[in-house]
Amino acid sequence: ALCGEGPVILPLFSPRSAAQLVAQASGLSQAIIVAMSGEVAQELEGQTIADMQILPEPTGTAMVQAVELLFSGDRLP
Repeated sequence: ALCGEGPVILPLFSPRSAAQLVAQASGLSQAIIVAMSGEVAQELEGQTIADMQILPEPTGTAMVQAVELLFSGDRLP
């Protein structure tokens, strides 16, 4: 999906998962990242991404709400 032309929503819950994504993905230019925290977002510094949202609070509920908003089209670029 990341090699395609459309946006890809990627919820990232931990710095470790973000680091693994960076190490394994061939490109993130279509990625819309929903980061659980600033620490997660830091792992993506220097990467070319379509968009990133850092949650206001690191909870599962906040992650679900953010992803649902993206899917509803309220925030997709």
